[in-house]
Amino acid sequence: MNLLAVVLAANLLSAAPPVFNAKTIDGRQVRGVLTDWEAQTLVLKEDEQSQSLALDRLLSIVPAKRAPTAPTSNPIWVTLVDGSVILANSYLADAGSIKASTSRTGIVPLPPASVDYVRFRATSPALQTRWDEILGKAADQDILVVASGNSLDYLGGVVRSVREQEVDFELDGDVLAVRRIKVFGIRYYRPNRQEASKPVARVTDDSGSTWVLQHVTLAEPERVIQFETGTGLHVTLPLDAIAKIDFAGAGLVYLTDLTPNSYRWTPYFGEKGIVPSLEKLYRPRNDTALDSTPIVLDGIQYDRGLALHSRTEITYRLPEPFQRFQALAGIDDRLRPRGNVLLRILGDNRVLYEGSITGTDSSVPIDISVNGVQTLTIIADFGSDLDSGDHLILAEAKLLK
Repeated sequence: MNLLAVVLAANLLSAAPPVFNAKTIDGRQVRGVLTDWEAQTLVLKEDEQSQSLALDRLLSIVPAKRAPTAPTSNPIWVTLVDGSVILANSYLADAGSIKASTSRTGIVPLPPASVDYVRFRATSPALQTRWDEILGKAADQDILVVASGNSLDYLGGVVRSVREQEVDFELDGDVLAVRRIKVFGIRYYRPNRQEASKPVARVTDDSGSTWVLQHVTLAEPERVIQFETGTGLHVTLPLDAIAKIDFAGAGLVYLTDLTPNSYRWTPYFGEKGIVPSLEKLYRPRNDTALDSTPIVLDGIQYDRGLALHSRTEITYRLPEPFQRFQALAGIDDRLRPRGNVLLRILGDNRVLYEGSITGTDSSVPIDISVNGVQTLTIIADFGSDLDSGDHLILAEAKLLK
């Protein structure tokens, strides 16, 4: 080992290990250094005292001291079939291999057939709506999505390779070299998807990538976690690169992981003459704001949550018994101080919560009993200011056993 390597290793081991704050589903807060992570538990240690925490009772772990984020400039969004989202600074593919690279992991070889879709550029609300439509289409071949001004179009065929400057795309037997600058995204045809087992956790790193974890090992003294995703991807991540760990414990279900039985949006001036494009624009959003940007309430960004525009009524059939429903209700920070929504939450048509959520007030924590409830209905109704700025966010909306 050369002198530089010795110095770097010594600096790494002498630096204080990162301290984390853990939150459990029963409201406890536990602080400490992460010293162990087994199949069912993890251990936090502070002042020589260790606490073992059952994974199925954990909500999240975040660094006690948040390091500055290291966002990827001009990222490429690589979404895997297991739900992992890699914010990559490069993406290359051919018939035998796919490689993405990030500032934290370097080059990551992706398993064959692991990539669901790729987006090569930032989006806007209008483009996002069109992109979502394309992703939702039934298809029996790859889809190449190209941008033309403020619109998107697409072609069905076979993506043969993705190079630095061009995408080789087979269309009706001919292979076209399409300039990457014109390509908005690619949706791959994946006919033989296997149902992934329930993940252990989701890790968001400080570059913005989210990894869906199936198996985890904590390596000491290197202070890294080594994990395998649902697609068989193996990744090593420094502990000080972790921005958040969300757990998918047996005692917790996020509302956005459920499929609603029904939803209905009604414009302020009534149902007559509803414009389909507006209906699509104001449809509920899972884990993003209504303009498909990250959820932000009171200056804090949240990974999970439900976004609704007044007047929207959305109903869920609960798949199993739960005890509590919790969320943080507020108006999207981007719309404040506008926004005035009357929020009603019903359980089996019985009012469980009712209150005004306004853009001039701080977000409101909601914690209500849903014991015995089979059908949960959420209504974002008009408040006292027409529907101006009525972008309601239910951040971290979850059901607890």
